[in-house]
Amino acid sequence: MKLLLVTAFLCWLTLSLYASPVDTFLVSTTDTKEYHDLTPYIQAVNDPKGVLSISTMRAKDFVGSFKPLNDPGINVKSPVHWLHFYIQNPDTLSHTVYISFTFTDFIEFYIRHENGAGLMKKSGDLVPFHERDVKVGQMVFIDVPVPPQSVIACYARLESSTDISQQSRSLALKSIKLYSEASFDKRFDVTNRIYQALFYGAMLIMLFYNLFIFITLKDSSYLYYVCYTLAVGVFFSSNSGYIFELFLPEYPRTDLYVRFLSTPVLLFFYLLFSRKYLKTANTAPVLNKAITLLLFLFPVVFILMMLGYWTLGRSASIIGAIISFVFILFAAISSVRKGYTPALFFLVANILLLVGGAVYASQRFFAVEQSPITQYSVQIASVLEVVLFSFGLAARINLMQKEITDKTIENERLEKVKERALKSLIEEKNQELEQKVKERTAQIHQQKEEITTQNDYLTQSYKQLEQAQQTIEKQNKKLSLVNVRLEKTVRERTKELKQTNTDLLKANRELDIFIYRTAHDIKGPLARLIGLSQVALLDVQEQQAIEYLNKLNFEANYLNYLLNRLSVIHEITHAEVRFEPIDFQELMISVIGKLHQVSGFDQVQIHISVGAAICIDSDHSILSFILRNLIENAIQFRKPDAAASFITVEVKHQEMLIIIQVTDNGIGISPIDTPTIFDLFSRAAGKHKKAGMGLHMTKLSVEKLKGNISLLPHPSGFTQFQVSLPVKNA
Repeated sequence: MKLLLVTAFLCWLTLSLYASPVDTFLVSTTDTKEYHDLTPYIQAVNDPKGVLSISTMRAKDFVGSFKPLNDPGINVKSPVHWLHFYIQNPDTLSHTVYISFTFTDFIEFYIRHENGAGLMKKSGDLVPFHERDVKVGQMVFIDVPVPPQSVIACYARLESSTDISQQSRSLALKSIKLYSEASFDKRFDVTNRIYQALFYGAMLIMLFYNLFIFITLKDSSYLYYVCYTLAVGVFFSSNSGYIFELFLPEYPRTDLYVRFLSTPVLLFFYLLFSRKYLKTANTAPVLNKAITLLLFLFPVVFILMMLGYWTLGRSASIIGAIISFVFILFAAISSVRKGYTPALFFLVANILLLVGGAVYASQRFFAVEQSPITQYSVQIASVLEVVLFSFGLAARINLMQKEITDKTIENERLEKVKERALKSLIEEKNQELEQKVKERTAQIHQQKEEITTQNDYLTQSYKQLEQAQQTIEKQNKKLSLVNVRLEKTVRERTKELKQTNTDLLKANRELDIFIYRTAHDIKGPLARLIGLSQVALLDVQEQQAIEYLNKLNFEANYLNYLLNRLSVIHEITHAEVRFEPIDFQELMISVIGKLHQVSGFDQVQIHISVGAAICIDSDHSILSFILRNLIENAIQFRKPDAAASFITVEVKHQEMLIIIQVTDNGIGISPIDTPTIFDLFSRAAGKHKKAGMGLHMTKLSVEKLKGNISLLPHPSGFTQFQVSLPVKNA
């Protein structure tokens, strides 16, 4: 009785541990299907941080966290997922099943038997070939031994670390399949390898054969054909896992890139070869434009994949492949209708490929019975396609040779016709030429007589010319003597002018020094005279004497003003220019601040317009003097009766120059006085009882800074002076 209770308790415990809300997959020894979809039997849980472990999965309180794969709570963007399912073997013999995984970088597979024993296996797309338990390069397999009459619990940790795997995670979760031991051996046994070897052997033979033809004929069609054949071989060998097994066993990531990138490369060379082979530019011009656009599509798809957009690139490749195949098929039909014989080989080859793909798809969906022919129908169709393409190229070459032969025969016929026509033409031309020779001979005799007459005339003219030449030679001798005398006179005069110029410069310097010293010497007595007149004004009471003293004081002050101006002219002439960076905003503020003491300053409105961040490399004191003189001159010559007097100062940058424009609405300048406006003691200033030295000093200052000043005409009749200064000075 006790033994029966213990047995019942153990059975209940076993059922509680291994019971599942989904069905348990049953391993059948009589199953003939190639594989089974495990998706309905799998439950999953998200592990976005990748921190969960197998011990967590087996915890009793965690069992309720697993959900079916189609549950909305399963996040396909999670980098890690845990899967859980059961496999039951009701048979009395043990079996080994093979579970395939796609687009998964790393897999940890845990097996737990009823007796509590466990087993862990590792694999994945990024695991090197020698570390995998199941040595198949086409896809990742986990071999799972299932004891007889038992149920095993399976846990799988799927991790995606690359863009390819992450973007294909949804497809990976829906593509988990289980192969029985018999179906696995049937698909990946030695016989399969033999069939594949025959396929790749045929492809290599066609590749090297046509490569030899290309080297011999130098026809680009064969080059495109060789590239297409090579792309077909790479596509099938990479997707069958042979490139990974044979060439890249330690570089699984590179193998993944080759598998994905081989598709757009294959389609690119397919279009390139088809367009050249079918001569679509002539036989199907409209489709040729569409095919050309598709040729640009696949390099873009290739670049998208290299940038990490694998899913987008894969979808674009599939859509582009369908469109390309349809366009090429219609182009081939159009070429056949136009009598282009090689296109028939191309059309049959593509139809065979289409039939091979349909047979393979029917076999995959169990619509037809599996056999080596159906299993390798695509490879067989590809080999036949390549062979037919080769035959088509040969027919194309034969057609081209026939066309060349026909053209050669036609050219020979035309050459004979041309030769006969040329002979007839030569005879006709010879007769015409003989007649023309006779006529020309008569003309030559007549011209000879005319030439003799002209020769006599020329002889007489020559004698006259000799006499004239002698006369000219005599005149030339006289002219030579005159020229020598003239050169001597010019040299003497040049020497006198240089001496005169030197004397003038010396006199000018002496006059300048004399004026400066005279002004300096007169300033002392003049200052005393001004002082005495001001003292006398304090003491004298007589009105007439006061008037005389005021006039004397005014004239003395005016004379002092003139002397100061003359001193300034001397200082400007001999001043040493010191160039430094100057900010015009700060300079204008300084100049306006010093003009408050000028008489009439409060009667004018001054508008300043300086461009942003305008700087100049110049002398601060001289530039300040120029601006002050121009503004002060505008204040002095304002209209006394004007409703509003204004002065506008505008500073702007123009190429390598700074342009300063000072405009006022004063009394203006008469056109008669314009030519002498910058002269010392100008006539225009004298009319208004002014010294006439300000603009002259301004011009000297501008020229000192290597600039230029001018009076500009203004549409409103205003007075406008413009100063141009270089921004930089050497």
